[in-house]
Amino acid sequence: PIWAGTEATAQIAGFARAVELRRENLEEKLLCMAKIRDYAAERLSAIPDLKILSAPGGAPHILSISLVGWPSQNIVNDLGSQGVCISAGSACHQGKPSHVIAALKLSKKVSGGVIRLSFGPETDKGDIDACADALRRHHDTRMPML
Repeated sequence: PIWAGTEATAQIAGFARAVELRRENLEEKLLCMAKIRDYAAERLSAIPDLKILSAPGGAPHILSISLVGWPSQNIVNDLGSQGVCISAGSACHQGKPSHVIAALKLSKKVSGGVIRLSFGPETDKGDIDACADALRRHHDTRMPML
């Protein structure tokens, strides 16, 4: 059905301006995010039982990893309580088992521990260090359950 009403002109204009601002220096922003992603992969690879799932040189704004044997939702909750915001699974799973993760044909221990780190142009090494430290604490103080 078609609904009558006034278009949200101010919000539309605001969104258009936000897109313009985000696109400024886009190549530089993508390069910066790729460097942060690579730094994150390097820092996180020192954590025992952690597996990097993202392909090298992939999307500059996402790093998919698994803390093998540790349930991802427990990791998300624990790190969230420490102020580190990460996500379980893939962006399109919306509370259901992710068809993206299933397509990777990972073992139950690996797929059960999948988490996703997302980066923006504002993400810095301090953010990555905080995440790596929190993941290491989780690994060292919690028991694997898968």
